[in-house]
Amino acid sequence: MEWTNDFTIKFLEFYQSEPCLWDPSDENHKRKEKLADAWNRISESTGKSVAELKKKKILQWPPSGVT
Repeated sequence: MEWTNDFTIKFLEFYQSEPCLWDPSDENHKRKEKLADAWNRISESTGKSVAELKKKKILQWPPSGVT
């Protein structure tokens, strides 16, 4: 799963635009159907499968230099 830096940045921008995925204070953070909808929107926007996106998110976290 090799992604260019530009594509990774684009993915992170889409991910950031879906706060239910990363913000525990978001009202939809624990609603599975809302989480699935958010991942599907990112998948449609990037042309990548939800499984690949989730795997990439895990590989990207924590950001470099953060422990």
